Amino acid sequence: MNYYSYSSQLCDVIIEVEGTRFRAHRPVLCELSPYFSALFARWSSPGQFMYTIPGMAPNIMKSIIQYGYSQRIRITQTNVQALLEAADYLLVEDIVQLCRQFLEKRLSPKNCIEILRLAIAHSWHELRDRASLVWEQVLLYHR
Repeated sequence: MNYYSYSSQLCDVIIEVEGTRFRAHRPVLCELSPYFSALFARWSSPGQFMYTIPGMAPNIMKSIIQYGYSQRIRITQTNVQALLEAADYLLVEDIVQLCRQFLEKRLSPKNCIEILRLAIAHSWHELRDRASLVWEQVLLYHR
């Protein structure tokens, strides 16, 4: 289903991020993430249709919601960290994996410390180990 092809009259939830509102369908978001399942079933009052999610940029939330409909996402050097952190927070494991793969493919001596810090901060062990290995190679090369 294309994100832009549905009728907003059929949407049953509004996700608000920094004042920007996104209309969506609960089943699509629940399929996307256990976070949304818990949000709608356990962390809200009956009949609630608007939810504010703190701590992420609207463009990142838009990308995540669009992914729920299309299974496509544009990951760039500019958005990967924010996207990875938001997907991790929202428990969108598919996007987390895609972001990790993106970072692993671009892991280099120039960015290994930045990626290592990110991986350590979020307990992403595999990515941490790969970045550590690159850093060790840098240290060995410069001895």
